[in-house]
Amino acid sequence: MKIKMDFVTNSSSTSFCAWGVCTDIRELIRNDACLVILKEKYIESGDVEKDISDENFISFLEDDIYEVYEVIENIFYSKFGMSAQCTRDYDGDNIYIGIHPDKIPKDKTIQEAIDQAQHVLLNMGIGRKITWIQEAWFDG
Repeated sequence: MKIKMDFVTNSSSTSFCAWGVCTDIRELIRNDACLVILKEKYIESGDVEKDISDENFISFLEDDIYEVYEVIENIFYSKFGMSAQCTRDYDGDNIYIGIHPDKIPKDKTIQEAIDQAQHVLLNMGIGRKITWIQEAWFDG
């Protein structure tokens, strides 16, 4: 039997396992630190004008939720080495952000990696305590 300890994605299922938090897009765009990072990354990608106002940028984010999710996932991975999985289901929009066990550097303990991830989240204004997240979705 094989066990895959990373994202499993195909046409019908997705899973997420990490030490992290669950949030949503509305919390992230109400958060000044997150909003600055999102806006910076979008401007770099060329998807929005350089001089877009914060109010117009928030409207843009709310209107194009799936593209926002991809940017959020890329930001957390490239900027912080953390995993993010964005989902839309009957409960609403959820964004799971955390440190995956396979992404913990060999020179760190699990607790050091959790503490570092907690520090990143706190600096971004996401002040929840990190817990173990194990989610799976079937799109059947």
